Amino acid sequence: MEIYRNELANVDLKVPVTAVNGTFDVAAYEGNTLLYTFSTVTSVQGGYRVTLPFSLVGYDRTMTIKWKFDYVQSSVTQHYDYSTVVNVVTPYVTLDEIKEAIPEAEASSDSELKRLERRIRGVIERYTGQYFGRYRGNRTIIGAGDGELKLDARLLTLENITGANILYQSDGVAAENFYAVRGDGWYVGVSNPTPDGDYVFENVIRDPDSMWARPGFKDNMVYTVTGMWGWDDVPAEVKEAALILCEDELCPQSEYRDRYLKSISGDGWRYEFTPNAYYGTGSVIADQLLEKFRSFSMTVI
Repeated sequence: MEIYRNELANVDLKVPVTAVNGTFDVAAYEGNTLLYTFSTVTSVQGGYRVTLPFSLVGYDRTMTIKWKFDYVQSSVTQHYDYSTVVNVVTPYVTLDEIKEAIPEAEASSDSELKRLERRIRGVIERYTGQYFGRYRGNRTIIGAGDGELKLDARLLTLENITGANILYQSDGVAAENFYAVRGDGWYVGVSNPTPDGDYVFENVIRDPDSMWARPGFKDNMVYTVTGMWGWDDVPAEVKEAALILCEDELCPQSEYRDRYLKSISGDGWRYEFTPNAYYGTGSVIADQLLEKFRSFSMTVI
């Protein structure tokens, strides 16, 4: 199931049996890491329900709710295990924003609008090559021998970095003041260190960079970058593009508007579109709004 970031949600388990003594073992996991143990399980029609706490929906993530309980069938106690996968995601446009901007949206249910938003989100991600939510995790990057490490996703906050030639504190964690996020989040570089020792030099000839630490990122070496990735908030251009694409889906009168229409013929009628109609989102304006966010992973050698 999919829920929106920062919104509390219920997770239901539909089962035709009753737990013995109302005893459950229900917990949320991210991989093998225990995130939360649910102390309250509510009985609902046709099954049971737990409510996700806010601590689990603060940023995008995929977690698994694991259900365990015993039930009686034909006078024999049976054990039941089940896992519900929950994806916490960032909507590129909220349901309220869709309804406010597009009057025709009022005729659609919330579930229909959520399904529409999910499709539009996928179109935008395919076209731009990046994700506009916010998530915490590790990404593996291959160094290119440069002074800065080029990332394959936008980094908001750097928590740690490991790999060849990395400066570490005594506890094995990369020192925060040694590295900085640069280039609007697409690069990690070495911060300007404070030189140690005296500023007075007695030698006539000296290396001007000798007192500065200048580590780089080795070519073809693996680096693991840990931090918060993505965007704190969906950029305004992305949100507007999402609204345009939603409007195209919800408004029949906009079917041929802004659709890369090349020519229209008479009699039998023939509509001809330019090739761009099939390469982008299908909307000229949406493509223009999203152009600055397009990310390419190809490297020229």
